[in-house]
Amino acid sequence: MHNNERNMRSIEIKNFNDLNQVLDKYLKSNIWIFRGQANLDWELIPKAFRLPYSKYNDEKLLNSWKNRAVEYLSNGLKNDWEWLFLAQHHGVPTRLLDWTINPLIACFFASISNQDNDGAIYAVHYCERIKINSSKPFDLKGISIVIPNSITKRITNQGGVFTIHPNNSPQIIESTFETIEQIIIPLHIKKDILFKLNQYNISYSSIFPDLDGLGKHLCWHIENMDYWDSKYNL
Repeated sequence: MHNNERNMRSIEIKNFNDLNQVLDKYLKSNIWIFRGQANLDWELIPKAFRLPYSKYNDEKLLNSWKNRAVEYLSNGLKNDWEWLFLAQHHGVPTRLLDWTINPLIACFFASISNQDNDGAIYAVHYCERIKINSSKPFDLKGISIVIPNSITKRITNQGGVFTIHPNNSPQIIESTFETIEQIIIPLHIKKDILFKLNQYNISYSSIFPDLDGLGKHLCWHIENMDYWDSKYNL
């Protein structure tokens, strides 16, 4: 393991066995969260603060979405936190960044796309999280960790956790948390990693427990038909 230019400890794995050995260190603690990114060069920045979305006020974008989304909801949401969680779930640009308590879920996202690029799992060690009942998401001044209410099955299945980032903040993840580690997934082992994860029931259908996830999982099986035994049933 070595320190890279981002001031974080970094290690590159060679195969799935390597990955298991690296992840062993996190087994005895529940104060780590993980994020998988399919391109090593991507920054740890929420969608709302990436171009072209950063040209617009994300609180106004959320309110605009809320006004249209309410007609599709059978139950009302209690506060802006729940609206943010739901908006993030549906791809709306928000100041939330997705993390998980399950490193294998992070590994899936680091491997599933961008097959021409190395991916990475990021592990953050944290000491505390904010209480959503006593804070407002658009008033926070620093990067904080948020444990969401399980308002969707997808969040539950993904072991979903978020970091929330203040508007137009120069702060970055690497300077916010005392310990952050990077596990590099080389592009040439991504496919094999996905087959191994599938054996552990880490797949589109388990991570996205709905018809969209089931459809993506079926497509993934068909696209990789050469891998499976000839008697394998879809």
